[in-house]
Amino acid sequence: DWVCQCALPSTDEAVGQAVARCGYSECDEQGTVACAAAGQMCFDADPYVTGDWECRCPPPTTVVQGTGLGGAATCERDECKDVTACSGAGQQCVDPDKAPT
Repeated sequence: DWVCQCALPSTDEAVGQAVARCGYSECDEQGTVACAAAGQMCFDADPYVTGDWECRCPPPTTVVQGTGLGGAATCERDECKDVTACSGAGQQCVDPDKAPT
């Protein structure tokens, strides 16, 4: 049987078909370095779509919405998520400085 093989870095192939569906993790090529430099992890949701890799913040921090796609994310930590004292007294917890530290 004949085989269509994808160009590197993809290792996908199709046996006896017209074409192979070629995919690869963009984290392997570019994302890991960019994310690691910021202390974050790279995530590529779909190896068949280009431009969708993102950096994710380490717990307990979270990614600020709208950041992290194609580069380092802005991370924040809302300390109110760990506090129950305020709500137990019928009050609202507000963290004005959501810096990751």
